[in-house]
Amino acid sequence: MGPDWALYDAWSAVREPSSVTAAVEGRLAAARASGVVAVAHEGGAPLGVVGVRESPWDAEGLGGPVATVDLLAVTKGCPVRQVTERLTDAVDQFSRDRGTIFDWLRQDERDAWTQVVLLQRGFEVRGCVLSLIAPTDRLAEPARVESGVSVRPASEADLPWVSRLAADAFSQSRFRDPRGPADWHRQVYARWVASRFAQRSDDLHVLVARHEDEPAGFLIWKVHTSPAVAGRVGQVDLVAVDPRARRLGVGRALFDEARRRSGPLAWIAADVYNDNPSGLALHQRYGLEVAAASFYLHRWNAAP
Repeated sequence: MGPDWALYDAWSAVREPSSVTAAVEGRLAAARASGVVAVAHEGGAPLGVVGVRESPWDAEGLGGPVATVDLLAVTKGCPVRQVTERLTDAVDQFSRDRGTIFDWLRQDERDAWTQVVLLQRGFEVRGCVLSLIAPTDRLAEPARVESGVSVRPASEADLPWVSRLAADAFSQSRFRDPRGPADWHRQVYARWVASRFAQRSDDLHVLVARHEDEPAGFLIWKVHTSPAVAGRVGQVDLVAVDPRARRLGVGRALFDEARRRSGPLAWIAADVYNDNPSGLALHQRYGLEVAAASFYLHRWNAAP
């Protein structure tokens, strides 16, 4: 899935240096909690850092240990390739020590040398994701729901079709990795939807839309604070509109209802795969703008 810090790189136009430090510390704290943090030094000066940890959620779905690289960063001005090699050695050692069957990370598209090194170490690119953001003061106020479209909180009875729609809508996601288990993407989205449904709260909503009493779409929406920006952020966790219900205002109705349920928000953020033009268009019509791009990289160390 990818934790919330995956969006931090999208805030480059608005964040302050102190917030970058806070975001990095957040990533490293996650790695320290269930993994390791390694720093490359030369003459006492830090050249780069890597944080890697085990991912119980992924491991449960794949049936074996999984390593998530939370952060792999090199100091500007240093020999990037050599430092990345040293940091990746730490990832490899962690993977061997824990016996992981699968390792993954998300890396900014601008880190070309990092990607070169990772590809040489057996990682493969399995998806490019665009991060979109918008300040809410640039967005229109939530409108009245379109005629024929209704939005309400999801019930347990909705979960099967929400899971099916998610799997169909994101059929080209990174979970369609041909080296993964059969129907991995369907298993992931079914677990994802069920997990979010169980976690519902005032800051996590699972909403469903109907058009003329037929299922039309869903939205999983999280509200959180981010060290990268001031104010509360409304984040699109997952959203999909049934192809038969597109251009009927379903996506806007879902977003508007989520905002109505969230209280004051400073920003809205989302991730969209770059090969999902309908999803990208939905977010851009609402006013979100692409701010960054990143790649998912996978490495299979054993058959799942």
